[in-house]
Amino acid sequence: MQNGATGRVYIHETIAIDVQHRQRYLEHFCSWGKLLREHHGVDCFGVWATVGSTAAWPEAVCMWELPELDTMAAMLAGEFAFLDERNDALPEHWELWWSNAPEGVVATSGFDRLVIATPETPGIHDWLTFDPPTFAGYYQETVTTPPGAAPDYLAEMTERWLPIAHDCGARLIGSYVSMFRNDSEALTLWGFGNWRDWTAVEHALRADGGDAWRRDLARRNIDWNGKLLTAAPRSPLKTKTPL
Repeated sequence: MQNGATGRVYIHETIAIDVQHRQRYLEHFCSWGKLLREHHGVDCFGVWATVGSTAAWPEAVCMWELPELDTMAAMLAGEFAFLDERNDALPEHWELWWSNAPEGVVATSGFDRLVIATPETPGIHDWLTFDPPTFAGYYQETVTTPPGAAPDYLAEMTERWLPIAHDCGARLIGSYVSMFRNDSEALTLWGFGNWRDWTAVEHALRADGGDAWRRDLARRNIDWNGKLLTAAPRSPLKTKTPL
């Protein structure tokens, strides 16, 4: 599988939030969709909360879709322009993204990565055109591989594991290779029509086909770290409406 930096790129954010104001945080992140589209030509792909039983909490996950890598360069030039010249046309970062945040929604930190979509991964407008199914839950998987092996892992996953997961009711929403690494990290995002579909996938991982897949990956030092997500009320894949 080839993964050049000429296709769609995503900003994938993992954000620490406050449990008391979790819903307000998610709504505020959704409100960024209009700003990013107007200022930078960037679309919101999704906003989720991490299911605390499966990973760190409270936590939000956001994905922003850029049509190409050059969009990121233009976005960075605009984002930091206020440092060189302060005027009304160049709002300060805090002023633009946080000044209208509701009470309690200000202090946060997180971890971002840039990921490149595989050629088979639909963009958000493709998904909305497809009239996607309604997902009750989501599963995000971060895969670590030896250097150079992430694209090949995703190709093999599509061939060997995807048909098994699909039979369990899982839908592959997208697969991605992380930038700023030597092709040693991949992300996959899955959707489930109901939570029992997720448990069916977990059972399949421990049945014959899935267990052989897991053991083969372990022999090649390929590992993953997964967690469940639930969508924000206005997340595009949930509402089938772009922000």
